[in-house]
Amino acid sequence: GFKEIVNGPEIGAALEEIVGQAKTITVGMAQEFRVTGEYANSFETSVNVEPVAKGPARLVGRLTNTAPYAAAVEYGYGGSSTEPGHKPHHVLKRTLEALGGE
Repeated sequence: GFKEIVNGPEIGAALEEIVGQAKTITVGMAQEFRVTGEYANSFETSVNVEPVAKGPARLVGRLTNTAPYAAAVEYGYGGSSTEPGHKPHHVLKRTLEALGGE
């Protein structure tokens, strides 16, 4: 019952659509501070069956960024006394908000 539903093709297709929309939104947001294009071009999506804390393994949709400085773009960094830090852009947080999440 439940295991077949949460890992079924309908849920998989819905997750593929949602992470695809999320990628489109994040790449668009990344344009506002584009320097080389590496960050915007480093978003990857996946939908896989994964174990969860409670209950059976289920399909999980992910949007990740593989640029080595992705965390600094999301959260910013403080810098030093000779080089000011960069403000956080919260791209993934803003994407979640745009999709109606919190």
